[in-house]
Amino acid sequence: MKTPKNRKEFEKHLYILAESIEKGKFHISGSFRSAKGLMNVKKSSNKRIDFKTVDESVRLLANTVTNMEQMKKNESKLNK
Repeated sequence: MKTPKNRKEFEKHLYILAESIEKGKFHISGSFRSAKGLMNVKKSSNKRIDFKTVDESVRLLANTVTNMEQMKKNESKLNK
């Protein structure tokens, strides 16, 4: 699994996760720990994600969803 190497990549992964949820591509039950972790994520005063509010379940979920999206893109390129 590709993990982010810097803050910019990490924020990108979190925004990809948020976009997937908003578009209905990814669903999560409210009873899962990850759902509770997602609810705790906050932005700082400069509109950047406050990493102190991102727990390990959200990090893993963001990385997983981003890697799945990348795999789908790569697969569709191969099929063309």
